[in-house]
Amino acid sequence: MARRRATGPPTRGASAPRLNPRIPPGSPRKSTLGPRGPGIRFLLWFVYGMFGRKNTPWGEAMRLSNLIPAVLALSLSGTAFAQTEWSNRDDRFTVNFPAEPTRQDMPYKTAKGTNLIAHVYTAQAPASSIQAGTYSVTVVDYSSAQDELATAIDEASVAIRAKGMAKYDEPGAIDQMKSQRLTIETADKRRIFAEVVAEGGRLYVVQANTALNVPPPAQFQASIQILDDKGMRIRYRRLGSTERVN
Repeated sequence: MARRRATGPPTRGASAPRLNPRIPPGSPRKSTLGPRGPGIRFLLWFVYGMFGRKNTPWGEAMRLSNLIPAVLALSLSGTAFAQTEWSNRDDRFTVNFPAEPTRQDMPYKTAKGTNLIAHVYTAQAPASSIQAGTYSVTVVDYSSAQDELATAIDEASVAIRAKGMAKYDEPGAIDQMKSQRLTIETADKRRIFAEVVAEGGRLYVVQANTALNVPPPAQFQASIQILDDKGMRIRYRRLGSTERVN
């Protein structure tokens, strides 16, 4: 029997199933949760972010006593925490929010001092929920600062790291678009799961801010999709490629 090659924390790639490729603007839709939600690949990433160490690809110390309850909590959380698929065609993304989000426009300054506008979409999961917390997607349009888009992910990641102690901080990918994935523990005993990606002249910062004692919000993080101007999900065949997957 051929031996299977070990792999590190997986990324979201071209083999991911296609979900709702065309959605009207602002159209909420109930999503399928539970074991068929984000999949074991994303659950492993979140567990690694919580308990792994960065000395080796999978961490040299993953305590079994912590790992088993975390995986069980993740597998059960879908039945206890309802999320709604929400799409915005203007800012070209789809994500599962725990409630109808509110939008706030805020100033955003780049490292070079260019003033841009950030659209911040925020939703709160109820305090009684198994994943009570704040869930947000920040979108910054770089159309007036295209020459700075190449450093946008790094700049946004610096701001997230400043919020606390990094427990996980590694490159990732969303549908074969380069991203940065971070897990930050803050001084007020909160945990921030973040993923930062840039596509189509826009910067996207996806964040979940929860207490340390709740399961990682894998359903929320794994649901993010970037859309094109026709509302179609953008998926590339491989990292760095411009060839789309239909």
